[in-house]
Amino acid sequence: MSFSFYGDIYFFLKYNIRRRLISDSLKQYIEYKKYPYYFTVGNAALFCLDDAKRFCKGKGIDVGGSIYPFPGARVVENNKKENALKISDPNESLDFVFTSHCIEHLSGNEQIKFIAECNRVIKRKGILYIYMPIEGASLWKPELMKVHKKITESKSLIDLCLKNDFEVLSISSTADLYFSKRFVFVKN
Repeated sequence: MSFSFYGDIYFFLKYNIRRRLISDSLKQYIEYKKYPYYFTVGNAALFCLDDAKRFCKGKGIDVGGSIYPFPGARVVENNKKENALKISDPNESLDFVFTSHCIEHLSGNEQIKFIAECNRVIKRKGILYIYMPIEGASLWKPELMKVHKKITESKSLIDLCLKNDFEVLSISSTADLYFSKRFVFVKN
């Protein structure tokens, strides 16, 4: 038998059985199987990194960066000390806040608080970079992806940011290879 055979067995045992065990239902597992493996393990930032590097420069944070943080950014995770709703940086101290596939894990009210918190910590002319799922992809729907609370429509996110003293710098709201969209806002 070749190494490929054992590698295939290892991959199946490590990823497919694990995915089935953490799926809430057979329906959810089958829905996951429609998509390539890289869609279901994180590292979404890889798909927007080159674009984000054009905007996110200086001192910044990656909210929800986990083990795949934005290069040079301090990671903000969800814990008692600090999270998306309570960032420990002082007022107007950051050049950018980057977040990739994090905002959909927040409820609508939490998203409002998150944008307000970004406004608090970002300097004038600083950048808010948001990379998030598109609304239409079934993979991301909260009914199947139980950790997702709300996938905000583009217009609603733009309106929320405008209300929080941001202006639109760049938008790509059509689906990319990761069925995601990106928004770049600058603080007034």
